[in-house]
Amino acid sequence: FPSAFDFGLECQVPPSGFNLGFLLQVLSSVELWMQKRILENLLDRVPVTGKL
Repeated sequence: FPSAFDFGLECQVPPSGFNLGFLLQVLSSVELWMQKRILENLLDRVPVTGKL
């Protein structure tokens, strides 16, 4: 009988239709989000007079 941990691993295994392009798309979107967050943090440190 499989344990809950084994079942969780099975659920995380991508289907056979899983392709690398989708993974790259997810990674790029996460990277864009990170860049946006960093940019916002940098803008927050700029004095209010320097903002547009």
